[in-house]
Amino acid sequence: MNYRILILIISLCCLVASCDKNKQVQDSFDNSKVYQWADYSDAEEFPFNEDFELKIKLDVFPDTEFIWTDRISAYTDGKESVLVEGTPVLNAFFTDLNNDGFPELCSSVMFGYGMCDEHIIVCDYRNGQNYCLWDRGEYDYTLFSENDELYVKKSPYGWWLEESSEPYETGRLAIENSLLIFEEQTTE
Repeated sequence: MNYRILILIISLCCLVASCDKNKQVQDSFDNSKVYQWADYSDAEEFPFNEDFELKIKLDVFPDTEFIWTDRISAYTDGKESVLVEGTPVLNAFFTDLNNDGFPELCSSVMFGYGMCDEHIIVCDYRNGQNYCLWDRGEYDYTLFSENDELYVKKSPYGWWLEESSEPYETGRLAIENSLLIFEEQTTE
């Protein structure tokens, strides 16, 4: 009987040791969907500290590993390319915004000390292009996904101070003339 308990305890310890929240994930990319890597935009406490690290590897970029620490970087052949920085990066999604068959990394970030805002950074990793949706002091922009679609919440700056009674708008991201834009969603 004690022998079985000892085996059970050893087995549980091995199982717990093999579970790593930061494990590398291999995913197939479906152009018609949004892949949510992680979203901390509504978290009461951010998990970001010196031990925070998430990794992902997508099959469309077989030689690249994306690593999220205090920023999001791509590692290819041991070389780091910083893709997104913020204080902190609040969320990260992969979706094909420009319809080239490859996902763009889309993130909401918080920026600033004192005057903090939220804006969106999109990294077209395949084509080496970055886009930003940012109206500092006017509006905050935050990404969220719903039913395999990526949406933007546009809020007046200072919404969190409860001084603004202006409602938020919901829309979509679009790339037009090499600019990232907010397309307000119309109701019919």
